[in-house]
Amino acid sequence: MDDVKNIGTSTVLYFSAYKHLSILLAILGILYSIFSIITNVIAAANAQNNPNITAIIDYISISLSAKEVNQNDTNNLYYFIQCWIGLGVMIIWLFVLIGLKYSEIKGAI
Repeated sequence: MDDVKNIGTSTVLYFSAYKHLSILLAILGILYSIFSIITNVIAAANAQNNPNITAIIDYISISLSAKEVNQNDTNNLYYFIQCWIGLGVMIIWLFVLIGLKYSEIKGAI
């Protein structure tokens, strides 16, 4: 807090808020990515068991195409969960930004 004397309280709080927003974005992005990668690997592994699909697990087959090529109930469920998680991340991010702007406006009045 020694920097407060040099740059001011409002500047410290401004950058502190965006630091915390960056951390939140990173955490939500990592959680979304982990779920997506794990379910894509599972879908690619399941695609190898399908005789109609000739797939080898590599970087290309671990993409979203593994869920699209081998459409079954499990892969469709993974796909919908992945979409809802992405939407939820965007909504959480939106509410945090709205709350931040609201608190800035309320503090300015």
